[in-house]
Amino acid sequence: MRNNLWLKEKLEQIHQTYFPDITDGNDIVVQFGRPSKTRLGSITIREKKYPKKPLTKIRLKFLNNDQVVSIITISGYFKDEFIPENVIEGILAHEFCHYVHGFNSMRQRLCRYPHAGGIIDHELKKRGMENIIKGQKKWIKKNWREYIKNF
Repeated sequence: MRNNLWLKEKLEQIHQTYFPDITDGNDIVVQFGRPSKTRLGSITIREKKYPKKPLTKIRLKFLNNDQVVSIITISGYFKDEFIPENVIEGILAHEFCHYVHGFNSMRQRLCRYPHAGGIIDHELKKRGMENIIKGQKKWIKKNWREYIKNF
């Protein structure tokens, strides 16, 4: 059964296997969100005291790593076990890459824009995730439209 605990274990596995050098930063929570046909995953940062309230850049400057949490949300459609695990792993890795690059995390930002020059795919390939990313993109391209038609 795919639930938030399962997602957490997948993210920890990705972190330990492909990103073992990333030891600094703030806490991360991963969860399933509402079923979304176009936004497969997202990452946001929130103050731990007010996890539902958006955090402004000005407020963020006055907080430290212990006071914030990055929240990775994955489309609720991925609870379905019909969807291959490598698709979910690819999306989790993509969102974790944003965290590593300093987007919606307390880590130093590495570039101005989150997808500048294909930086996410380049990073994932560099870390040995090329087959997962290729498999994920191939499955999405081939099956996603047909899959969401059923809902």
